[in-house]
Amino acid sequence: METGITVTPQGKENIESVKINISDRTQERCILNLLPLETGNKIEKIINENPGLFMNSEAELHSSLRKSGATPTLMDNRIRLNFWYEYGIVQAQRLDVLNMINVAGGLTDYNYFMNVYLAEPKKIAWMLCPPAGYRSKVSEALAFGVDKMREILDLEHMDPLTGKLNTSVLNMKLKITQMLHDWDHGSVVQRSVAVNINKEDIPKMARMSEALGHKELDRQIKNMKRRNRQLLHLPDIEVPGEEEKEVVVDGPKPV
Repeated sequence: METGITVTPQGKENIESVKINISDRTQERCILNLLPLETGNKIEKIINENPGLFMNSEAELHSSLRKSGATPTLMDNRIRLNFWYEYGIVQAQRLDVLNMINVAGGLTDYNYFMNVYLAEPKKIAWMLCPPAGYRSKVSEALAFGVDKMREILDLEHMDPLTGKLNTSVLNMKLKITQMLHDWDHGSVVQRSVAVNINKEDIPKMARMSEALGHKELDRQIKNMKRRNRQLLHLPDIEVPGEEEKEVVVDGPKPV
């Protein structure tokens, strides 16, 4: 079985594509050749006895396993990720063999993993199936979601029997349209800045309130917020009808 995927030691997709050959022993860097000898021979026998399990895409295999009552568990998924992470390291560093201790990774007893887990054809098939990259999975899911939303937008929002407006369908269409608009044009981003006041500052603020009055105190607090934004390298946020400017107050100065 051959499949194309790029795996780096960090477990991320690389720019250059490489071929991953799983079972062709004539290829020096075939996965079976990179496994410990006994493990490679055991898995090779299982592949030969169950060829159909090792010829599916990730989605097809997952669907098949689910229908047969063998849906991959959390441990199965983690072992699978550990396997491909270890494979990436071995390929990047041109090592001779995968360290199966790293694959078991403390997820299960090593002897159980080697003697029981790796004797299960379905678990081996899932482990050897290269995982789709995170980005490609998200892109596929988004594309599927957009297709479904498009189906909703195609629904008739007038009830064909009564001729009345179906408000539920119309509201759903409006929400989807707004969501798609935000995706395409960007939604409004709101930022808030918190001003922390120490306990020692409270008496000072009280004296400022008496000296300046509440209106001027509000302006001073706005100035503090603006300075906080500048320290955080945030843009000034102007509120319509309200100017934020430094205030110079005549009269008693705060102590």
